[in-house]
Amino acid sequence: MSASREQLSARDELAAQVPSDAELMERLKRGDTQALEPLYERYRGVVYAIGQRHAGRLNADDAEDLCQDVFLTLIKLADRYRPGNTLRGWLCGIAVQKARRLRQGRWFRQGLLSKFYRPKQVPFGAGQVAEQHLDMERILDRLPATSREIVVLCLIEDLDAADVAAALGINVNAVWTRLHRARERIRELLEEADG
Repeated sequence: MSASREQLSARDELAAQVPSDAELMERLKRGDTQALEPLYERYRGVVYAIGQRHAGRLNADDAEDLCQDVFLTLIKLADRYRPGNTLRGWLCGIAVQKARRLRQGRWFRQGLLSKFYRPKQVPFGAGQVAEQHLDMERILDRLPATSREIVVLCLIEDLDAADVAAALGINVNAVWTRLHRARERIRELLEEADG
């Protein structure tokens, strides 16, 4: 029994040493940019993945740039954060918005380039995994932006509905409705591909 009490007190001591998201955000509001590092370490993975998936086919450098842009934006928006909201969901919302802008900018540039230059089509590569990944990317590309956001956040990043709602600035019921519609559209696209 005493061993488990010792373990509990060690865990409690460690937990007391690790600042909460709210504490770190409060420090960030006061201009302490050192608070950004632990937040970056906590949430870099999910922000990077959202940027990578939502912006579509980013190389590692561009995905890292997008990720860092999200955290630099966090410094600017720190005073808007309200304790009680999940920081993860809030960061995901920033990441989705940044990725959306990046994707729109790339789409516009590609549209202009396609009028003047037609690159050769290069095969993606062999392998069933690569083919499935490409198929998934094609399906995501054909979804409307709101459906793509929901699919990335709910089904790929596995965020819960409350975090997705906070990230997108909608209510939880809207999350479920959009997810249902996105799944229906994915089914339709898969049937088209098979037929």
